[in-house]
Amino acid sequence: MNAALVKAELAALIERAQELMNKLDQEPEVQSPWMRTSEYAKHARVCSETVRAWCRQGMPSVGKGKLLRIHREQADAWRAER
Repeated sequence: MNAALVKAELAALIERAQELMNKLDQEPEVQSPWMRTSEYAKHARVCSETVRAWCRQGMPSVGKGKLLRIHREQADAWRAER
């Protein structure tokens, strides 16, 4: 391969990468209602251990340990009822 061909292919790859990055910037990010313990703790402005304690007390959640997930709307409703 000569240098001119490599340079042309590299320029095409860079252009394609920039197009893809621009497309990512334009597409809205879809947020899942399911949150990890640490994410819900940040949302609720408490520590993760408090969230785990709430789950033990009956706050809606699924999974265990590192796989524990909290549905934001359901958990917020549960907290509002208390």
